[in-house]
Amino acid sequence: MSAAAGDNVTSPTKEMPWFEGPSLLELLAAWEPVEDTATKPFRFPVQFIVRAEGNFRGYAGTVVSGEVAKGDEVVVADSGRTAIIDRIVTYDGDLERAVSGQAVTLTLDHEVDVTRGDLLAGTGPTAVQPADRFSADLVWLGEEPLAHGRSYLLVSGSRSVPATVTNVRYRLDVVSGHEHSTRLLDMNDVGRVEIATDRPIPMDPYTTSRDTGGFLLVDRVTADTVAAGLTRHAMRRSFNVVPHLYDVDHDARVRLMGHEGKVVWLTGLPGSGKSSIADAAVRRLHALGVHTYVLDGDNVRTGLNKDLGFTPEDRAENVRRVAEVGKLMRDSGLVVFVALVSPYRSDRLAAKALFGPGEFLEVHVDTSVEVCAERDPKGLYAKAAAGSLPNMTGMGQVYEAPEHPDLVLHGVGDIEASVTALTLAILGE
Repeated sequence: MSAAAGDNVTSPTKEMPWFEGPSLLELLAAWEPVEDTATKPFRFPVQFIVRAEGNFRGYAGTVVSGEVAKGDEVVVADSGRTAIIDRIVTYDGDLERAVSGQAVTLTLDHEVDVTRGDLLAGTGPTAVQPADRFSADLVWLGEEPLAHGRSYLLVSGSRSVPATVTNVRYRLDVVSGHEHSTRLLDMNDVGRVEIATDRPIPMDPYTTSRDTGGFLLVDRVTADTVAAGLTRHAMRRSFNVVPHLYDVDHDARVRLMGHEGKVVWLTGLPGSGKSSIADAAVRRLHALGVHTYVLDGDNVRTGLNKDLGFTPEDRAENVRRVAEVGKLMRDSGLVVFVALVSPYRSDRLAAKALFGPGEFLEVHVDTSVEVCAERDPKGLYAKAAAGSLPNMTGMGQVYEAPEHPDLVLHGVGDIEASVTALTLAILGE
């Protein structure tokens, strides 16, 4: 066969008169896939909910693996709740059984909480267990390298969930098959990674099901698809950690302190005035009897984050750790100020996603780079101009300003006016 000359590609070649077999195109056209529905586990991603007159409530989608019959027990893989298949509905009438590839609407024998994106699966040994950590093979498609610790959206079928690449185990040389140790993946690289999702989700190994084992990673800011992945297996160690709920909870601490906990995230260029505004705001709130604390970027880098540098992946991890600490402190009832450059929108979005409505305020301290460089309280801009600080935000690294912050403060002029605006936003007045 010759791709260049077309020999045996679309039609038999005269160069091989002795060959009586089909061309490649004829072979592919005659090939019929064999679906082993008897042995594959039942999987049914719910695409949408069907409601009709009366009490009809059905779950529409396509059987992507296995088969299902009336009377079968199924489990909502996300919640673990079980039910019995009551009807298998199609446009042409009800069926007794549905197999892989058929689009149907399933009804259950009783009400179960099922939403778009949930997965109905078989019970018993073929059931899929949700997990929040996976080993996966990844093909990186983004123009920018994979940032270790950066939050993306993992999209699988109708489901999307925030996810983070927590570890790059190796990059695969597709020519030699050798595995090379690395922390990053560049465009078109193939590698083995570990992924953590914000909540447990059911994912099959790709060898079990292409539909429930494949996924995409999407940039949370640009909505660009940056990677395609194949799940290898769930990392079961995540099941050994179970949060303990204490009797004295956030509500009890709110009653004691007299105010709600909140995280106030101040972002802006180095030297923009984040720490100064936070300091003045804390003094004002302290005088009003509000319990506060400040997580300052430089301070946390002397202890908790002393192992991190200023690469994009280290900055993502810096934001993640501070956000998690802020979440714990907010739960204790404190109003927590975070004074952190946090230059990337996707990292700040990931931080905000940890909190509920009203628990997180993103505040942009909007000060021009010229003013920041003129102030230069720590001498950072001078070092960057001299070439000794290549990762300086605003000079060597980009700063992505918030597009829709909860509040914009200007780092020039009367600081008391900024403190008043910030105090009113925090207290909801």
